[in-house]
Amino acid sequence: MGSGVVVNNHAADAFLAEALACLQALDFSIEMGFREHTNRESNAIAHKLAQIGFNFESPQFWVENVPGEATDLVERD
Repeated sequence: MGSGVVVNNHAADAFLAEALACLQALDFSIEMGFREHTNRESNAIAHKLAQIGFNFESPQFWVENVPGEATDLVERD
């Protein structure tokens, strides 16, 4: 398992921010060796990580764990 947050300060709007997040997620998943598609409910975890990400000024990545604020969502998934 892995997760991460990358601050995208230069995204002009929400659409571009989401597109950048998708590309960064794909890059990370390829680097981690993930090959399976996740379910739609996992979007709640991604949304929570995005909210947490606003507290960071530099990229953050978690491997084999997630921030405490997202743990309950991961356990339900």
